[in-house]
Amino acid sequence: MEKIKLVIWDLDETFWEGTLSEEGVVAKEKNIDILKTLTSRGIINSICSKNDFEQAKEKLIDLDVWEYFVFPSISWQAKGQQVKQIIENCQLRAENVLFLDDNHLNREEVKYYNKNIWTKSPDFILKNMTHQALEGKDDRGHSRLKQYKLLEEKSEEQEKYSSNVAFLRDSNIQVTYIEDLSPIKERIHELISRTNQLNFTKKRLSPQQVEMVINDQTNLSFALKVKDKFGDYGIVGFVQYDLDHHKLTHFVFSCRILNLGVEQFVYQKLKYPDIDIKGDVAISLTEDSDIDWISEQLQSTDTKDSSSPELKEQDTDYSTKLLFTGSCELGSVLYYLQAYSKHIQKNVVEVGKDNLPEFPDHLITILNSKFIKDEHHLNLLEELPFLSQHNLENKVFRENYNALIYSVVANYGQNVYRHKKYGFRIAWGEYDHLLTFKTENQKMIEYLESRGIENPNTFIEEFDNHYDHEGLLSPKEFKEMLHKLRDTLSANLPIIFINGAEINPDPEGEPAALQRHKEMNNALDEFINQASNCYLVDVRKLASSQSDMGTTIRHFNRRVYKKMSDQIISILGDQIRFKVDRDLKTDMAIKYQFYKKILKNKFLTNPAVNNKLTKTIYRSTLKKLLK
Repeated sequence: MEKIKLVIWDLDETFWEGTLSEEGVVAKEKNIDILKTLTSRGIINSICSKNDFEQAKEKLIDLDVWEYFVFPSISWQAKGQQVKQIIENCQLRAENVLFLDDNHLNREEVKYYNKNIWTKSPDFILKNMTHQALEGKDDRGHSRLKQYKLLEEKSEEQEKYSSNVAFLRDSNIQVTYIEDLSPIKERIHELISRTNQLNFTKKRLSPQQVEMVINDQTNLSFALKVKDKFGDYGIVGFVQYDLDHHKLTHFVFSCRILNLGVEQFVYQKLKYPDIDIKGDVAISLTEDSDIDWISEQLQSTDTKDSSSPELKEQDTDYSTKLLFTGSCELGSVLYYLQAYSKHIQKNVVEVGKDNLPEFPDHLITILNSKFIKDEHHLNLLEELPFLSQHNLENKVFRENYNALIYSVVANYGQNVYRHKKYGFRIAWGEYDHLLTFKTENQKMIEYLESRGIENPNTFIEEFDNHYDHEGLLSPKEFKEMLHKLRDTLSANLPIIFINGAEINPDPEGEPAALQRHKEMNNALDEFINQASNCYLVDVRKLASSQSDMGTTIRHFNRRVYKKMSDQIISILGDQIRFKVDRDLKTDMAIKYQFYKKILKNKFLTNPAVNNKLTKTIYRSTLKKLLK
């Protein structure tokens, strides 16, 4: 068993005796003692219980233990996904989590949804408090619990914002640079030695070596303190900058500031120095950033660090190559994903011949690109005004990417047609865009006219002569084709599916859409339960009310798109390990231009820039250049 950082408790017949909703419950004093002991060891506790939230909360308040739990999940829903969400909220890996439940079916379900999690019956914790995985670290001041309470508060606050950037801008994040490092050398040693996911250079040093580093006058070294309106994170970063070579020799941050943008902000302020990134990191550094939600403060004379141990040690880098295929309305998801990876390929709707859209995201279209090889059939397909090489050479099968993100809603609404003579099929359009005369198609005629088709009736008649309308893809065939896609692609390639919403803001415009989404979502659930290396971004949970929706069942507000991106990143964090490749700048002329023009002309002549860090770098750099 790995080091346990989080214990998730069931309540009925686990944390206490009895069933709260039935005969009532009796406290288990030993479990209350264990809860408090774990907290004093820096091990966090949460709840996943099938109960009424308010009733359970009231009982836990009566027992004087409610404040010991973070991110409690108390509802009548199944536990597998709830536990997964708790782990994501706590920014931990499943292998560092212990789930306690008296019901073996609940334990198996939780294991299914959370690979590598530890699941045990309640008596395990009673017998194994001396287990080395539960040793923790002395935290009798409960600083770790306080940090997680802060994280919980921020998570609740973030729900009020339409975007993560808006949330960050309103968080009042402040960075203080510290140059007097001797009083905090122990904290610097702890950062260098213990942190992983935001330790970009990973040069582990002894206390004696740390002292040599901070006393090295040939390089610029500084620590960072960070705070925001939610609280003070303490001393959370150490940077050593080689002025001669415009290179970072140490660049390390505590994961408690993960996703605040601090590491990218400092990298940006230093004008993107070279850095030899070692191992996996949780956030990739980019050279096109514009972090404008962080302010800089003067050095504080108080260098005492009251911060807690690390929130998370997850070795993950999201700078991986992604392929997104799906509807164009999910472009906002790609916007948010770009904060984590600049290697995103798109396989989305494009305007093709005759000003008609080409849809490359239906399973029939994707599989056609792989399995229709007959040149005659390919020529027939390309004769269609809405099919071209963009469809016939579908990016899905190029496999020059590390993960496929696939929104499947095209399969929910696009109609399918079969060639009368040759038998191959195509998919195109939406619910009420039919290309045959066998149904009322006034909407299609109007649509073609709006696209500039001069004789839409002739267009439809010609199509009708060659193709039969089959209707929508059946849920059964949908599953079969998903299996074919999974079997055709490399088994090591993760596929992250995005399903459809089950709230229809326009039932009159698309009256059948809601029931159709439910049927196809169920089919996708069944497939993912059977397939390997397949994951789900479940829109049903992310868009749970009308306020989450846009104008149709396929459109959402910005906060939902951000949640989709967050879930994708979370899945990638569990599944992808990828190193960042960087271009090394070695040309001395480039460095000279950097120092002379960028530092002097841009920073020191710009009245908007007035911070101690840039001035210190400039002064130190000029001294080097003048030697």
